[in-house]
Amino acid sequence: VLFRSNEFMFGMDGSYGENNSVKNNESLHGVGQYNHLFTKCFYGFFNLDGLHDGIADLQYRFTLSPGAGYYFLKETNTTLAGEAGPSLIFQRLGEVDTTYASLRLAERFEHKLGNISRFWEKAEILPQVNKFDNFLVNAEIGTEAPLTKTFSLRVTLQDNFVNQPAPRRKNNDVKLISSLVYKF
Repeated sequence: VLFRSNEFMFGMDGSYGENNSVKNNESLHGVGQYNHLFTKCFYGFFNLDGLHDGIADLQYRFTLSPGAGYYFLKETNTTLAGEAGPSLIFQRLGEVDTTYASLRLAERFEHKLGNISRFWEKAEILPQVNKFDNFLVNAEIGTEAPLTKTFSLRVTLQDNFVNQPAPRRKNNDVKLISSLVYKF
């Protein structure tokens, strides 16, 4: 018996901040993923991720990633999935445009406490295939709780590590984000 189902995930976030008239945060991020389930647990996916980070001197980074994924845990309120596949990265970091192939190894976990709140974490590593000492690591942990039927409070800790950052930039960017979320 073939199991056919499709899953879609889209997200967008951005931030801007200043301290004493000095910009200390400027980012815009978008992600989309399509999963086609072949069984209840095994799926093929296509992931597209785009990022601008003015503080890291990253004008843009687009990551295209097809691959295979597997739900190790897929319950009503809890999921744990792992994904692997090739990636193609296009970026302008500093004044340098680069395009390179990488691997993408990722995992994500989510647990919902009924219909009330949720907790999640996810991580991915993207090493360049012909130069493993050039890699990216993106990780996130967060929680969300409703305030009303349409608004909720979300707190997220994000860590983005670039092994080879732009000149005069740090390679690690950690953000603690609290936000008000509107659901429609």
